[in-house]
Amino acid sequence: MSSPDEQALIEFVNTLPPTTNPYSAVANHLIQLIEPPAISKVGRWLERVILLLFVVIFIQCCCLIYTRIKAKIFRGFRFDELGLLSIDVPSVCAVAYLIYSSLVITDSILDEIFATDYRFEGGRIMLFGCKFIVILNCSW
Repeated sequence: MSSPDEQALIEFVNTLPPTTNPYSAVANHLIQLIEPPAISKVGRWLERVILLLFVVIFIQCCCLIYTRIKAKIFRGFRFDELGLLSIDVPSVCAVAYLIYSSLVITDSILDEIFATDYRFEGGRIMLFGCKFIVILNCSW
């Protein structure tokens, strides 16, 4: 028993005119089936708005880190009087958001590049995973 996709392909081949090269017709048909759908204009617009919001987050993190360094209160980790590890949460979160927002900005720019028929997506997949590794490491 064949799958519905196989049945649709067999139906497509059976409806080809005899003068058509079946190999090139099937190849073109399969290329059309595996192409990802185009993102709508609203989707592209929303992606750019989200990119702008991450640029704002990036700038805010830079300002926070700069202000804390100027005030000499920027400490990532330190040991208190009891020898316990004390984490300066605002500083660590600012660094985490700075790294995450820069990765998201890079990923969004690469999405725009890949939308123009550039098909090597190895770096894109790696970057997609790295974004969430940063968040997981900074959220504990």
